[in-house]
Amino acid sequence: MKNRLLLLCLYFFCVVPIGASTFTVTNNLDRGEGSFRWAVEQSNRETGISNIRFDLPSGSKIVLDTTITFTSPFDLDGSLDDGFVTIVSEKRIANSYESYMFNVKSEETDSIVFRNIKIGYDIKDRYALPNTINADSVSGKIIFENVNLFSSWFAIKVLHPELDLEIVNCSFDSIVSSVVSGIPDDPLKQMSDYVSWKRVVVDNCLFRKCNNAVEGGAQNNHSLLEITNCSFESCDYLTGGVLVDSAIIKKCNTNNCKYGIEFIAEDLRAKVIVDSCNFTNCIRTAIDCVLDGLDVQITNCSFNESPISHDYFQLVFLHREYFSDERSKVLFENNVVGDAFGNSTGALIEATNAVVRNNYFYGNNDKGFLSEGYAFADWGSDTLLLEN
Repeated sequence: MKNRLLLLCLYFFCVVPIGASTFTVTNNLDRGEGSFRWAVEQSNRETGISNIRFDLPSGSKIVLDTTITFTSPFDLDGSLDDGFVTIVSEKRIANSYESYMFNVKSEETDSIVFRNIKIGYDIKDRYALPNTINADSVSGKIIFENVNLFSSWFAIKVLHPELDLEIVNCSFDSIVSSVVSGIPDDPLKQMSDYVSWKRVVVDNCLFRKCNNAVEGGAQNNHSLLEITNCSFESCDYLTGGVLVDSAIIKKCNTNNCKYGIEFIAEDLRAKVIVDSCNFTNCIRTAIDCVLDGLDVQITNCSFNESPISHDYFQLVFLHREYFSDERSKVLFENNVVGDAFGNSTGALIEATNAVVRNNYFYGNNDKGFLSEGYAFADWGSDTLLLEN
């Protein structure tokens, strides 16, 4: 009995915010008392964080007809007795690619939490899919825990310099564009003109048939991107066009992805660490970093079985675009690189200071070093330490 009481106390202290109001969804209608929309409307009237819970049969699905807007912080938990609730739209909510299923407009500092829920669109034409969650005005913390987002254009839109985003134990399926997008809607803005977040942490997540896991970012804002223990299957990019002050990618696996990691620095100091990752069947380039200002460390990774069909693509491509000052550094150490077919190169590096050591090159890349089509090529690094 004492143990049961202790567990109950821990649940209410750790899971349910103390003093928060709780609004329970009791039917799967789109409107009216007891509906999900009604629960959100009640939550929006609260000054602090509130809880939204579900008392529905297992396997319940709620179909939305129009966008739902959140204006106060909330803890949304879709747990049922057996499984999670599913929230979908069966049509484009608005006649615009900028439409969203959820608009989160809370500007308070309390956390916003999505957990134990499935959200997506039931639309057959994938190029007509709208977006799922717009949180581009949120300045506090957003947590996604044990969430499945599926079949949408953008899954999560963010764009605030103080945003702290955590995505843990989630899965993403058939996201046509980006799972996390920090790109502004204004097409005239350049990448250096905006700040997408302060911190993004993605851990133990699965990405399937997604174009891009994370895009956007910022520099000179102490911004951090951390991706750990994740799997990527048949995606285009793990990261695409990302600007950060610091990025850490560890213990991730990619399979049958077109590209892997892409980072850009734009002549500003930034550090990228890729460690203990496995890149299998990358169709083009596993890692592509524009090194103007980047300090890149790639260690303990494997790059293998990549059926590259185009000439002069590389498994690892680390290069300078515009500048040749003493800012671009590369450490490429303890990696296994192999099977880049045709005239492709296993690792091609051009940096101010490059260290390449203790790597193993095999397969069709056994022709030698320091030339295109070979295991390793140097494009003219100012200083190069090569120890293999």
